[in-house]
Amino acid sequence: MAQPKSRPQAREDDAEATSVGKPKLPFRPFIEQTVAGHISTVALIQQAFEQQVGQAVDSSTIYRLLERHQWRKLVPRPAHQKAATVQQAAFKQTSHSKSNSF
Repeated sequence: MAQPKSRPQAREDDAEATSVGKPKLPFRPFIEQTVAGHISTVALIQQAFEQQVGQAVDSSTIYRLLERHQWRKLVPRPAHQKAATVQQAAFKQTSHSKSNSF
């Protein structure tokens, strides 16, 4: 009978690098950039994290790390580039009276 594979032991420095409240996480520059209105991407955060840890990590590690620190993906609401806002506003004002006639 085959022996079940044992799970690799987590290294203590990995746990320290991903724990909440550790000041050595590379989030500080990204926080400052996002406050200034710049976009932070997972690829940039992953690159900074890999430099800090000294080895390659999977992108799922970064997503879990961001979730643990309560970061979330914010995306602007989609709008068509050629949308006629004046016509849309006029439609909103006139459409209610017609749709409520039932």
